[in-house]
Amino acid sequence: MGSFFLFSGYFISKHGIPSYWIFMHYISLFKYPFEGFLINEFSNSDNCLEYFFGKCMVTGEDVLRDEGYGEESRWRNVAVMVCFVLVYREQEIYGNVASSLRNS
Repeated sequence: MGSFFLFSGYFISKHGIPSYWIFMHYISLFKYPFEGFLINEFSNSDNCLEYFFGKCMVTGEDVLRDEGYGEESRWRNVAVMVCFVLVYREQEIYGNVASSLRNS
C-alpha cells in the first residue's frame, strides 16, 4: 500500500516518476481519489495560492492546468474508483466461493 501512496501523485508528481515506474501511477488506489479532491478543491476557484509583492502568481486553476486535471478527469476518476470497488468485491466473492468448495 505504501508504494501505491508514493506513486499516487501526492509525493511525486506524474511528471517526476521515471518511465519504468509510471505503471504504478495508474494502478495506484490513491491516485484517483487524490485527483478528485484536487479538482473539487481548486476548480472554479479564485483562491490565490502564492502571492509575490501583493500580486497573485499561482491560482488553483493554474495547478490543475499544469498537472493536466480538468472537469473530464473528475468523472473518469469516479468511474475508475467504482471499477476498483467492483473488481475487489468480485475477487472477494470468488475467493469465498472457492474456499468453501475446497473445504467441503
